[in-house]
Amino acid sequence: SSTPSAERSIGMRRWRLKTYRRTGMDLSQPDRDMGKVHPVVRQRWFALLPDLEQMLGCHVLMNEGYRSDERQGWLYGAGRTRDVLDKLGVNPDWARPTELRVTNAWTARLSAHGWMVNGVPASAALDVVPLGADGKPWTTDDPWGKFVMLTTDTGILAAKHGLVHFHAAGKMVWDRPHIQAVEWSDARHQLEGL
Repeated sequence: SSTPSAERSIGMRRWRLKTYRRTGMDLSQPDRDMGKVHPVVRQRWFALLPDLEQMLGCHVLMNEGYRSDERQGWLYGAGRTRDVLDKLGVNPDWARPTELRVTNAWTARLSAHGWMVNGVPASAALDVVPLGADGKPWTTDDPWGKFVMLTTDTGILAAKHGLVHFHAAGKMVWDRPHIQAVEWSDARHQLEGL
């Protein structure tokens, strides 16, 4: 007999294959194509990267830039039920209620990752991951605290390079990998002044 974990794994592989056949993409994989990042954000990232690596004392990986509406909906499915997704018009097959939530944006139109200029992807945000001493992402030695401190709205690197962590006023950063152009308006879901 199979374990619940093995059954979930088999189910996820089937879902990925079905999604790939329908859309031509594996929605579980981030898009790292810097050509789909807004030119100003791209320029700022390449200026920020050496300063960030020097101050953190480790390498930093750009994990994701642009997100399609399908990928954003798929990410939104983490930690949510079929009913919740269905009410928003998001594919209910993407519901994964046992996983941790990773985003509050159910569509790319609400995310700086989904920004487009004249119908062309131009992400105003990046998800980046500091790689600790083991050189692997998402492990306990990654210097998240220092990374967030350097790139919040009061951080010295955010002020110098114009890329800042998203967080609501007066609240702590919860989406640690996410940095975005300081010109991004979370209220209006658009770049302002670029």
